[in-house]
Amino acid sequence: MAKNRSIAIRLTPQSYFEASVEHIKSARILHEDMRQYPLAIYVSGLAVECLLRAFRALKSGVFDERHDLRELSRNSDFIDSIPLKRSREYSRYLGVLVTHWHNTHRFRSEMSMRAMFKRRKLDRGIRGDPLKELSRRIYDAAMEIVTLGTQRWKISGN
Repeated sequence: MAKNRSIAIRLTPQSYFEASVEHIKSARILHEDMRQYPLAIYVSGLAVECLLRAFRALKSGVFDERHDLRELSRNSDFIDSIPLKRSREYSRYLGVLVTHWHNTHRFRSEMSMRAMFKRRKLDRGIRGDPLKELSRRIYDAAMEIVTLGTQRWKISGN
């Protein structure tokens, strides 16, 4: 009987960055083409998490933040690389993600996600399908952050 051995694979800042870019493209497809809103929401947040991990890994390979986007943002120094006039936008976009996204969304069905947003009153004031609209808002915020991160990544020479 073979033993189950866990092999630690160290991800580089570049691999986190590349995953971020790939995930945001997948989130767009999931939202726009496939209308898989719960998965689009999850992958949008994952794209931002990967981006912040890329910047965090430039400082240190140790992550204490788990999947906490606010803490990853603080500890990555990403916001320090953003021009002041863009930092307000970034904070607003990050606020959308922090409010609406959690790593456990990967386990949610559509019905479960709808119920969670309703329970948290995040569906208030939305006309039409709240899940579709929230998916769009989360994807748009994530796309803005990844786009800004891509610009900063290139400027920093990574």
